[in-house]
Amino acid sequence: MRAAGAWGLADVSTDAESAGLVAYVHDSDQGVAVHAILALSRIVRSDNLEAVLQNVGEDGRQSAGLVRALLLSRLDFVPDIVRLIRASSGERRQWLPYLLACRGRAACGQYVSDQAPELLGRTRFLPDASG
Repeated sequence: MRAAGAWGLADVSTDAESAGLVAYVHDSDQGVAVHAILALSRIVRSDNLEAVLQNVGEDGRQSAGLVRALLLSRLDFVPDIVRLIRASSGERRQWLPYLLACRGRAACGQYVSDQAPELLGRTRFLPDASG
């Protein structure tokens, strides 16, 4: 029932921040967490991305869930993530380059190279699209 509730929140909300899904991406019930991650991926947008990513950091399970939600979304978040990396610190500064790495070299390598060459040392591990 809770998993269905998490899924349904994306149908009645258009704002990833106010939907309350962030609180459930690291739920102890894996079914609830998966449904929250999938639902969040449907409603995260550029205008609420930064608010969602404020929750990336110390809680590894929550951070991993939020990263997965962004990777499942259709959002082109690379420019936003590069901007946020520059302003981040602590654990958050570790998770954001990981998000770029998961997106892959084909999706963000050229942008990082052109717009943020200072990050190249932190993103050399970007995988090729071919695997």
